[in-house]
Amino acid sequence: MHSVKAEVGKVAGEYYLRLVAIPDREVIMYLDEHGKPQARMLISGHLCNLARIYVFAVDRWVGLPKVEYVDLTGFDVKTGQQITERVKQ
Repeated sequence: MHSVKAEVGKVAGEYYLRLVAIPDREVIMYLDEHGKPQARMLISGHLCNLARIYVFAVDRWVGLPKVEYVDLTGFDVKTGQQITERVKQ
């Protein structure tokens, strides 16, 4: 099982990731001006520097665990305000 799908971005040095738990959301990975890895994605409609992803899943009697929800936390790139969103499955 793969939980992340990745591809090379359209801009040099960028990579696009999609989590299987939330495939309609794209994470953009890149190196900042100091060479530090960064991630950005839309959270509640805001372009954010990604701080945390929490996936809550429950075991099933048979098969793979089922994702109940994903919590996304980041900071708006324009305002610096912390933004959170719970994506329910």
